[in-house]
Amino acid sequence: MSVQNICLHRVNTNKLDNIRYNNLSLLKPQNCDVVTFSGTNKLYKKYKINPDEVKIVATSEIKIDRETKVKLIEKILEAHEHAQKNFLWGNIAKAGYATNIGLANGSWHLATNFNNTRNEISAICGERSTLLGAYNDTIKKLSLTKLKKNKTYINKTQKGFQATYLAMSSYKPIGTDKNAASPCVDCLSWFNTDRIFKDNTRVASLEKDENSSLCLKIKTLKEMLPYRNEKESIINCDKKIRELGFDITPDATEVMKKKNISNDQILKLIEEAKNTHDSNECTDFSTQNIGASVLTNKGDIITGKKIDWSKRWFMEPAEFAISKAVENSPKNTIINAMAYYGKGIIVDENGIEHRDGVVSLETLGRVKTKYGSSETLVLSVIDDKIAVRTIDNYMPEKFSFIQDYLKQK
Repeated sequence: MSVQNICLHRVNTNKLDNIRYNNLSLLKPQNCDVVTFSGTNKLYKKYKINPDEVKIVATSEIKIDRETKVKLIEKILEAHEHAQKNFLWGNIAKAGYATNIGLANGSWHLATNFNNTRNEISAICGERSTLLGAYNDTIKKLSLTKLKKNKTYINKTQKGFQATYLAMSSYKPIGTDKNAASPCVDCLSWFNTDRIFKDNTRVASLEKDENSSLCLKIKTLKEMLPYRNEKESIINCDKKIRELGFDITPDATEVMKKKNISNDQILKLIEEAKNTHDSNECTDFSTQNIGASVLTNKGDIITGKKIDWSKRWFMEPAEFAISKAVENSPKNTIINAMAYYGKGIIVDENGIEHRDGVVSLETLGRVKTKYGSSETLVLSVIDDKIAVRTIDNYMPEKFSFIQDYLKQK
């Protein structure tokens, strides 16, 4: 068997796939550099990396052994090659980002971003793409007979489908892309859920330090999303809004002084969000009622209700309120603060909990990109106190994805 045929055989274990693949002569690989089957030693040799010389950069709580370190670097390199292929093959976004997801059951699954158009409605990032791939790969291997008869089998296999590691890279030269492991807000919204992702899910990437030495950087989702466990913004006691205490972060305190935002304005914002929530009759599909309000740089308070189109589609209330503010004054509107009130945990007709949360990270990301900043205040009611934070508190700047056009400012 020739070297080329060996490569083809390894890539396509299914005979029918082999036949189809062999007929596509333009896609025949000219050598054995198919990333999934490159092998650890070949990848390390190719990129001239000695894993023992790669320094780990992480908090003291994160400890990994050498075997895990070697595996993570390998999976990052695989993601890098996958992203390169996506870029070179002509991904229309002119970029390639890939993620290798490691599950609790020991399996790994690799995928890259895909853009059918440049528009959000037909695009998906590598982080979400790899989760979908992992989900389908896992289901494909399950026994239908056991699923029908054995609840223990279901529970065991579901526990194995927990994200342990996300090994991320871009198409750019290894270690040079500071955004290689900085997910966008759409992906962060997925990470903010707790069915598959946990506080200690780890994100790994390769990055060069100030001395151009390659480092393995590891962070947890909890570091990236400090408030990812908060799901509701609602009063659980008998007090009224103005009877609640405040829980204001140091960053938010500085912003309030800088922008001259008073406690009374904070209270008014929360009250308006609650009033909007209480009067909302537009959530009959999802039964997840959320009200929001925003404070503009002109001192205007504008509200928005969560409006259901169906159980799946809805109008995010804070973004709705912001849209009304921007429509009124598109050139001069700045969002200084936004408030949420409502429930983020709902139980469907099958008794299954959905824990999407109230504060929308997607909306925070959009505000941060335009019409606001990382200093924009975010208000909610947590543990019967009015929590006042900044967007940066929710999504620390050092972990945030920064669009190219913003870097050029």
